[in-house]
Amino acid sequence: MLSMQRSDGNIPANARIDAELLKALLDYVEDGVCLLDRTNHVVYWNHGAEQITGHLAQEVTGRHCSEGLELCYDCEGAALVDGECPLSKVKQDGKPRECLIYMRHKQGHRLPVRMRAHAIVDSQGEVTGLAEIFARASAQGRTELAEAARHLGHDALTGAQNRAYGEMRLQHELEAVKRFGLALAWIRVDVDGIEGMRYRYGPALIDATMRLIAHTIDASLRSFDGLMRWDETSFRVMVRHAVESRVRELTHRLELMAESSQIQWWGDGRNVRVSIGSVMAAEDDGVESLEERVERAVEAARALKLLQG
Repeated sequence: MLSMQRSDGNIPANARIDAELLKALLDYVEDGVCLLDRTNHVVYWNHGAEQITGHLAQEVTGRHCSEGLELCYDCEGAALVDGECPLSKVKQDGKPRECLIYMRHKQGHRLPVRMRAHAIVDSQGEVTGLAEIFARASAQGRTELAEAARHLGHDALTGAQNRAYGEMRLQHELEAVKRFGLALAWIRVDVDGIEGMRYRYGPALIDATMRLIAHTIDASLRSFDGLMRWDETSFRVMVRHAVESRVRELTHRLELMAESSQIQWWGDGRNVRVSIGSVMAAEDDGVESLEERVERAVEAARALKLLQG
């Protein structure tokens, strides 16, 4: 039984709520709910948390929050250690925190979530645990691409738009750039080392890699942006109403998130390497000229990475 320490509305002070009833109610919440004890071990993981992260409650309960769950990671895949982690700060002063973090989904891709952390206190005011409530920070319902699917315009493996559908969309948007001066950005994402992966592990790992990269990219896009599977080893991203500085930030973040994602393959985690370039569409651009310019941008990005080691 859980004791309520305060009275709100029609709930009397010191009312007692059955733990099973509380669990059933929390499982109806679409947001993820995670309860931690004073040592940061998970004691409760609701259905919403399962849906967002892919981790089932029985896989998570009893584990430390840093033990493979990566509940507090930044966009570069680095753990938010004591002093930076919002959970540590809440434990220190009891004040709630809200922040954007990048969880790793069970399938391996990075997932931006908006998290709120609250202290659980006893009757003496001592912190006895923590509550995390988190929700996806990305546009939802994009990977299904219902409109493209209805017109056979999606890639069955990754859920992205296929190239034929993507080119049709791009031509339409380039016409809007020409006629109305709308801002459009075009991003190319190449997955590097595919031939070596194919030789060592076979085509199934290639499929898993392309799905992971598609999910990683998709998680950072807005609802009106477009993700396209361009060929076997690359994607394109169409950013509408683009601001050049934000496109540069997006390109950088996509690279960081892709390369901090990880594929679980026969018990081992395998990282992915990508090369990404972006360009802003000009009024005289067509599909071919835009592709030529973004290809040069990717080659420049790849050469820079080689120089940096």
